[in-house]
Amino acid sequence: MTPSSPPLAVPADTRTDDVPPDELEAALRREGAARLAAEQALGREYAARTEREANLLATLAAARMGTWRMDAYTGQVTWDAALNELLGLPAVSGSGPTPGWRRWVHPEDEGRVDAELRRALREASGFSLDYRIVRPDGGVRWMRDRGGVLFGEDGTPRYLTGVASDISADKQAEQDALVHADLDQRLIGIVSHDLRNPLSAIIMGAHMLMHRVKEDAKSRQVVTHLLSSAERCHRMVRDLLDYTQAELGGGIRIESRPLDFHALVAQAVQEVRLSFGPDRDFHVRHEGDATGEWDADRLTQVITNLVCNAVNYSPENTPIEVTSSGDDTHVVFSVRNQGEPIPLELRTRIFEPMTRGLSRGAQVSRGVGLGLYIVKHLVDAHEGRVDVESSEAQGTCFSIRLPRQRTARRP
Repeated sequence: MTPSSPPLAVPADTRTDDVPPDELEAALRREGAARLAAEQALGREYAARTEREANLLATLAAARMGTWRMDAYTGQVTWDAALNELLGLPAVSGSGPTPGWRRWVHPEDEGRVDAELRRALREASGFSLDYRIVRPDGGVRWMRDRGGVLFGEDGTPRYLTGVASDISADKQAEQDALVHADLDQRLIGIVSHDLRNPLSAIIMGAHMLMHRVKEDAKSRQVVTHLLSSAERCHRMVRDLLDYTQAELGGGIRIESRPLDFHALVAQAVQEVRLSFGPDRDFHVRHEGDATGEWDADRLTQVITNLVCNAVNYSPENTPIEVTSSGDDTHVVFSVRNQGEPIPLELRTRIFEPMTRGLSRGAQVSRGVGLGLYIVKHLVDAHEGRVDVESSEAQGTCFSIRLPRQRTARRP
């Protein structure tokens, strides 16, 4: 029987007994140098990582942010000294079994916080939480916590970690702003609603007086001024009510009916003409078919606001050019005045509430700065678009483009 080979026989070409001593010593030196270089590289990487971690902790501490981590396998929770300080505890790191630092979460927020953290761990995703804590002295603070899952070498969720900061000042500022905004808007709504009825009575009375003083030029002038002032106040009250509705009531309601846009424009311009008197020159032009479905009252409001705006912001001896036209799918309305151009920086925010523009030679602003804001809301509700162009050579032109019929029947 042939004897078997040694189980770990070394091949002949790798045996060291055939290698000259000087070559073997050189190979050992190269191996030692490589091992030393690897150890030095690992040392540098460890030092750099330690420095990065120290810098991160210093940055988080300076920003008053605390960190925590939970072991998904053992439930052990650790948190740093910065988080303890935010909790009103001694500024030392902490650790312990679940819930760890979460035992200071406000009882009303505890269930929501735990549910979100369990979801993040289950879905291996990030989380974002605002919640309250109750500090040992009884003080309640707001925290904002952002974090996610860290995975182990096998690709499974290993840790849940987060970074928390105190946002109590931001929350208080938000609450104060909401209270003030709610108070302001409710006050506007109440005052404007209570003013509407007496103003309507004044306007009706002024119209009746107008018929009685036809032959008395001086009295007619006084009544005309009274009527103009009352109607201007009425427009401001209407704008205030619409602003309140837009901000508090979820939007301005639109009720579309078939109508002729040209006729609507002509009627609205005539009403403005009567309000401002015969001295203002209005050039009105209609082109093409302009039938469609819109809210007549709301579009009258849009047209009136834009035409009055053109009158208020242009010299008295210049004309107001009004055009309405129709194409296959839309109608277009434009009003141009020869006042000074609107500054570019104002053009970008002119449709925001409480925004006015004054030009040299223009009349003093007669509104509360809501007219163009209301125009934008009403045009948007009709699924249209409003634009403004303004230059020294061409004057200022506001234009609206409306589809003949809305695609969505929404309020």
